[in-house]
Amino acid sequence: MFSDVNLNMGQFLNESVGQIPTFCGIKYTSNDLDGGAAALRANNGKYAVFLGADTIMAGAFAMGFDSAIATTLNIYPQYAVNILKAISESKVEEAAKVQEQLSAVVSIITKNGAWVPTMKVAMNLVSPINVGVVRPPFENLSTEHSGEMEKSLKIHFCVYIPYGGHTLEISPSDVCFGVSNKVLSTARV
Repeated sequence: MFSDVNLNMGQFLNESVGQIPTFCGIKYTSNDLDGGAAALRANNGKYAVFLGADTIMAGAFAMGFDSAIATTLNIYPQYAVNILKAISESKVEEAAKVQEQLSAVVSIITKNGAWVPTMKVAMNLVSPINVGVVRPPFENLSTEHSGEMEKSLKIHFCVYIPYGGHTLEISPSDVCFGVSNKVLSTARV
C-alpha cells in the first residue's frame, strides 16, 4: 500500500502453503474488501489475517475479520472497540455511525500530510508518550500544519460516541489531550 507494490494476498496465502513452516498470517492494509475476503478464505481460513485499514473496520468486521493492527488503535482505541462490539451484536447501523466518526477523525489528522508523519503528530498530541518524529524518506509536518491539526482536533473532534442506544459524552479536552484511561473514566452514560 505505501510502497506501490500490490499483491493479491489471497493468492499469496494459498501459494505459501508449506513454503514457510512458521508462516501463520498477515496484516491486511488494503482498503479492498474483496481482497480481504480472499485472504480470509485462503487455505480454508488457516491463516490469521489482521486488518490494518482504519477506515473500513465496520465493513471488514462485518465480513469476518476479527482482529486489527491499526494505527488509530494507538490514538483512539474506543472507536475500534465500539465498532467490533456493535458488529458482534449485529448492530450494523451503529457500527457504521462509529466508523463514520473514526473516518472523520482520520480525515482531520491526515488533512495536511502523508499517513505516517500525520499519525506521529497526532500520537504526540494525544498521548503522554512522545513517539518522536519520522525518519527519512518521510518528511515531518511543518509547525504550521501541526498547529492546524491540533486546532482542528480541539474544535472538530467528535465528542459524542454513540453506542447501544446510549451516548457517551466526552469533553474534547479529555479525549484529545488525555490518556485513554482518563477518557474512559470521565465518560458519562
